Amino acid sequence: PCSRLVHVWSGFGTLAYLVRPYQLVRARRLNVPAHQTLPHRGR
Repeated sequence: PCSRLVHVWSGFGTLAYLVRPYQLVRARRLNVPAHQTLPHRGR
């Protein structure tokens, strides 16, 4: 059970590592702060 948890964390870490730079580049390209790139579902 412990090894499976490690696999889950490693997969999540690699996914976040790939997604984070993509969002930063996208936000920088649009010249908009990173927290404003996500759509607001409240409205």
